[in-house]
Parts: sequence; structure tokens; C-alpha cells
Amino acid sequence: MQRVHNIVSVVAGIAALGLLLSGCGTGSTNNSSQAAIRVSSSINQWGSVAQSLGGSHVEVTNILSNTSVEAHDYEPTTADVSAISAADIIVVNGAGYDSWAQQAAESTKATVVNAAQVAGIKDGSNPHIWFSAAVRKAFAKALSDAYAQKDPQHSAEYSKNFEQWESAEQDLQSQIDTAKSTTEGKTYVATESVGWYLADDLGMKDGTDSGYAQAMSNESEPSASDILAMQNT
Repeated sequence: MQRVHNIVSVVAGIAALGLLLSGCGTGSTNNSSQAAIRVSSSINQWGSVAQSLGGSHVEVTNILSNTSVEAHDYEPTTADVSAISAADIIVVNGAGYDSWAQQAAESTKATVVNAAQVAGIKDGSNPHIWFSAAVRKAFAKALSDAYAQKDPQHSAEYSKNFEQWESAEQDLQSQIDTAKSTTEGKTYVATESVGWYLADDLGMKDGTDSGYAQAMSNESEPSASDILAMQNT
């Protein structure tokens, strides 16, 4: 088994992806004097994509714009609930990552775009799905369609924005494909599961001990045998 301790290509891929997803900033953005589609996104990873796809015709509010905040355990504030309640379109990650946002959305009449759901990712799966190329594309297409349905007057612009986003995504895919030539088939172990989808796109094999991975998922301490198994991988 090949052991991988420090993979520059993976880090570079994550950095490139971060630039792509956060290129439009966070918080509320609207450059149009017309009434914009109000979009509330549970996390900024999807909110930045929402802004790219909507352009000047949307106003995006990210509930969580600080990536150091743990979304799993987040308790929304009154202001957060108000932002969700006032939205025309609500964007959630799904897969159990932001259940609080999904629950808040249930009491609204807004269109809900669930990234995990549109990509066929079930609850309980690894929720860090913004690192998956397939999920990103499925989400972007679903949200672009939702914009066009909500605001058919500007459907041509939404279509153009999607094409531009897709072009940038293809540039990222080219970088991943290049890195894959050196990472494909190699085995890695991880103390966190956040990069699993990217590693999968890079053709890598997850050799993380199942006991260790389960302990990390449950936010508990791995046993001595789990740690030993990791060290011996």
C-alpha cells in the first residue's frame, strides 16, 4: 500500500476550489435597483455560487460566513430566522449538515434548493459535498433553473451566468485532472473527513481505519487500537 503523508496536489486543489466558491464574497450583495430575488444560504460555500449564478438580480444573505463555525451544532439567531423567513429562495447544504436551516425553511413558502438532495446524496452521508464536482454542477443547474422560474424576465441572463460558472468549473476540473495523474490509486489516511470528495475526484483511496473515522464522526476520542491502526496503515 502506498502511503501519502503530504500531497501538495490535494492542497492546491482545495485552495483552487476555495477561490472558485468564495470569489464573490460573503454577506448580502445586490447591484441592481430593481427588486432582487432574496436568497438566504445556510453556508457561504453555496452562497458564493448563488451570487455568481444570480449576478445583479439576486441579493444573497449567508447565515454562516465564517468557516470556523461548526455548522452541525449551530443555533440560528432571531436575525437568521428572519433572513430565512424573508427569502424567496433558500439554499441549504443538506445531508444532515445544516438541519436547523432545513427546519426553518419548512415554515416558509420559499423555493428550497437542497444541494445534497439534487445530487442524490442521502442524509447521514459525508456532508462536505461542496468539494464534489458532481454535486457542485447538480446544485448550480438546479439553482439556475430556480432563478429562471422565479424571474423568467431575466432567464437568458441566468443561463449565461450558468455557462460562465460552468466554464470556471471546467478550469478547476482541468487542474484536478492534472493532479490526478500523480494521485490516482494512492492511499491516504485522514483525521477529518472534510476532503473526502475531493480526494475521491483525485482517484485516491481512503485507507482511514474505520474505528478511527467513526470516533471522529461522533466527536469522541479514538481508542488506542484505532490510533495504532492508523499509524500502521
